[in-house]
Amino acid sequence: MTINSPGSGEFKATIRHNGTEIEYELTYQDLSSDVTQAHIHFGRPAISGMIVLFLCTNLDPPSGVPTPKACPAAPATITGTLTAADVIARPAQGIDAGATGFTEILEAIRAGAAYANVHTTVYPSGEIRGRLRSHRHDKD
Repeated sequence: MTINSPGSGEFKATIRHNGTEIEYELTYQDLSSDVTQAHIHFGRPAISGMIVLFLCTNLDPPSGVPTPKACPAAPATITGTLTAADVIARPAQGIDAGATGFTEILEAIRAGAAYANVHTTVYPSGEIRGRLRSHRHDKD
């Protein structure tokens, strides 16, 4: 569902170490309510997809992956590093766990088939969302 929100944000990421890490910075502000979670989804523009990488959460953390950091109150900037250990397998979408899944997510990001999403208490399905695209080559 499309919503009207004064919220905004920016997500920057750099693929590092021969495709084994994503260093990221997420900034968000002017949201309608408290942030509940933020993550990367596997999905094309205008198509919702499943969560594959958590950036932060104030809810129960996902099982089987390292516990994400807590989401700070807006306005905020959070940074971190994602690796194969952070991938949530999504067999229904053809995303594997571990290194294979991480490679699949990197391919999705490069193809514009992933997005970052920030969820709030008023908009639990997501208040702000932006498609991820590759603008440069990977960094070592």
